[in-house]
Formats: sequence, C-alpha cells, structure tokens
Amino acid sequence: MAALLSKDLPKTLHEELKRRAARNHRSLTKEALAPLETALRDQPERPTLEELDRMRVRPEKPFTDAFLRRAKTWGRS
Repeated sequence: MAALLSKDLPKTLHEELKRRAARNHRSLTKEALAPLETALRDQPERPTLEELDRMRVRPEKPFTDAFLRRAKTWGRS
C-alpha cells in the first residue's frame, strides 16, 4: 500500500483529528483518509475528449469584426 506523509500539521488540527478518530473508533490514519475518500468519490466523472468537443462553442465563420470585439471583451467586467 502507498504511503502519505503529512508534514507541518498544525497542532490544533492534529488534536481535532485525534478526537474525531476516537469518536469514530478509527485509527488516526483511517480518520485522515475518510474525508479524502469522500471527496474523491463525490467528484463527477471527467468528460472524455469527444464529449468536450461536442460541448465546444463553434464561433461564427468567417470571423467578423463584431465577433472579434465580443471575444476580446467576453468575461471582462
């Protein structure tokens, strides 16, 4: 099994982790892994390249001055 080393863990975080481990009847390691497993399990599947291509916005062709102006300012406030 792979190992993960946590360095410079703040004392307060370490103490809270120990308390949670005791409450949940788990080792310190298993308590630290639980939120990591949950976070990774709850992530949605990443789309494939084909799905990304289907979602891609196709620009107007040929590029017009109006399109280029909108593209340059898109997302800016």
